Amino acid sequence: MVSATPADGYELKVWEEAFWLRITFLKGGTESSAFCTWNTLPPRLDTYEN
Repeated sequence: MVSATPADGYELKVWEEAFWLRITFLKGGTESSAFCTWNTLPPRLDTYEN
């Protein structure tokens, strides 16, 4: 992930650690997240909506 810009009305939260990154877009009670991990395996991207 190079960059993430939220649309109007959304809040962006970012967590960064040594082997993973999480980006979450929030609006009201809606949450959309992307997780990228790259420990000893090839990079993996998972997404979820809540």
